[in-house]
Amino acid sequence: MAYIRPLANGIFRADVRMKGIVKNKTFPSKKLAQAWADTVCNQ
Repeated sequence: MAYIRPLANGIFRADVRMKGIVKNKTFPSKKLAQAWADTVCNQ
């Protein structure tokens, strides 16, 4: 499950939680954040 949210400085943070493990990363655009989250979820 992925959760993408905007941060105050205009970048986006993607949080992915799978089996109790949380991975997160920041991106300059929401589209890039969603693409990364989809990749991580499909692994």
